[in-house]
Formats: sequence, C-alpha cells, structure tokens
Amino acid sequence: MDDEIRGKDYLVKPTKAQREKFDRNQRVLREHAAEIEKEKEQGGRIYSMSKLRQVGTASGLYFGDNDKALPQRLDDLRHYLSPEVLDWVKDNVILLTLDHLDDSAARAKAPLAYDKTLLKQGKGTTVLYGSGIVRFLRQAQFDALNIEVNEE
Repeated sequence: MDDEIRGKDYLVKPTKAQREKFDRNQRVLREHAAEIEKEKEQGGRIYSMSKLRQVGTASGLYFGDNDKALPQRLDDLRHYLSPEVLDWVKDNVILLTLDHLDDSAARAKAPLAYDKTLLKQGKGTTVLYGSGIVRFLRQAQFDALNIEVNEE
C-alpha cells in the first residue's frame, strides 16, 4: 500500500498510475495468498523447532547439573535459556514430566515438550523428545501420542 493511501481516506489523492499500481499489487497478493500463507506456516514451524531445540539443550544441561533429574517447570530452565527465549517458551510451550518413566530409553523416546500455540492452529505441532530430537507432527500423529493437552 502506498504511503498516501490509508483505507478509504486519502492524505493525498492518488494519481491514476498509483491507483493502478495499488490494484495490481492487491491482485498479485490475492493470487499468491495460499503460497504466502504456506511459507508463513513453514516459517512458524522452523522458528518453533529452533526454540524447542534450545529447550532440549537447556534440559540436558539441567539434567547434568541436577542429579539426572529433568526440569519439572519451564522456570527451572531460567539459568539455561536467555530471557527472550524463556519468555517465548513460557508463552508457547507445554513441558511434560517424564518422572513416571524409570528407564532412560523410555525417557529418550517420550515427548518432553510441545508448542501449544501451533497445536491450537489445528495442523499439528513441534514436539521435543527426551532424547533432544525435535519433530513436527501432524495433528493425527500428535493425537496418537495420547498426550493430555494442557490449555493453560
């Protein structure tokens, strides 16, 4: 949108050429809306995976520093994550406890955390496993894990 155009009110009346350019741009945006949305969705997944990897690394450090115990709350990771990452994680991530799993092989395969914000969008979410691996799971795959979804 040109600087001169603000909704239906004009600061300066656009020329015919400016109006045609605006209309062309709007047409192109409408034609490519699905592609743009797909790229935005992909970017959100990549961003979420990056943050969950940081949670995985922080959880590993916490595990080493705390007698092989996993964090119980996201706040337990405050010394292992930057404040910006911790804020994003607190707003978007659900941390699952794995205390009920006694052997380390079971803990490595079990989900440790997931992105609740992506899950709410209904297409799936990124999941951090106890091993530190992060994967995007489609909604049906996530549902098959039988995780009790926390609506916090």
